[in-house]
Amino acid sequence: MSPDTPTGVNPTRRATAGGQNPSRAIAAKKEQAAANRGKITAAITALQRGGRPINVQSVARAAGVHPHTLRRRPDLLQEARHLRENSHQRPPIDHADPTAAASYNALKARLPASQGEVAELRVQLMNGRDTTRSLETTITTSNEDLTAAREVARDYLRELDQTREELQRAHQKLTGLRIRAPPPANGEGDVR
Repeated sequence: MSPDTPTGVNPTRRATAGGQNPSRAIAAKKEQAAANRGKITAAITALQRGGRPINVQSVARAAGVHPHTLRRRPDLLQEARHLRENSHQRPPIDHADPTAAASYNALKARLPASQGEVAELRVQLMNGRDTTRSLETTITTSNEDLTAAREVARDYLRELDQTREELQRAHQKLTGLRIRAPPPANGEGDVR
């Protein structure tokens, strides 16, 4: 920061915000990008030599930059991804410990079997999803059938209630007619 730059003010921002000398701001950005590229390259190399995991987060942390800085450098990002994907294919460079090398070789030997298990689990998962979809379809169809059956049952119950009410009214009329009808006179209505 120059002596004429106030504390807390980014000189790049000041140069572009006031419209003063944009070439200085561009040059500063290029210098920062080159410095970041150097830090990222050194971090990838150090992680690889140390046999440590290589991914966007670990490289950014080791380089002291934000992960987005690495993501904005497609060539370095691709290199980090390539090293991450292929890191299981070669032993770490700096391991002089025979126990660590033996462990690495044992893990490397188990890798194809583990990959086969993962592939088998994926197939099982896909089969499970197919079964789940089939069961969901069956459940949906059954729910639709049950809903239709409930509607039919409700219609029948309404009809039964209506018929019962009609029968009760008819019964009441008949009962009313019997009460009002005079008894037969002089035994005419008696049949013996």
